[in-house]
Amino acid sequence: MIRAFGSIKGALVYGESIPLIYAPNTASEMLDATALTPYKCDAASVDALRQGETYLFFLTKSPDPKQKYYFAVSPVQGAVWLNGESVLPAKYNDALLGYTDIPTLVKAIKSTLESS
Repeated sequence: MIRAFGSIKGALVYGESIPLIYAPNTASEMLDATALTPYKCDAASVDALRQGETYLFFLTKSPDPKQKYYFAVSPVQGAVWLNGESVLPAKYNDALLGYTDIPTLVKAIKSTLESS
């Protein structure tokens, strides 16, 4: 279970606890979406989530509406560790390279959502 402290899309309420399915061992099965080839990622080196830490999650709901589970969008890009206002992307998280603080990242995410 994880507890929400905010939601960019507004789908979660502050303090709401939700069940999270997180499977870092599936990293070796990912595809590089730009080339449609296997993504070169060592599943053993994907950062494990640590209890008591704060993360920014990128989640999707269970495809079955009867199940109230959330899944990380991928083992590499599904969670980003936060330390105060700092964003600390995982080693393989190419999408967030260059982002170092929460306000800049959230602004970029909102801009992307608004333009899609």
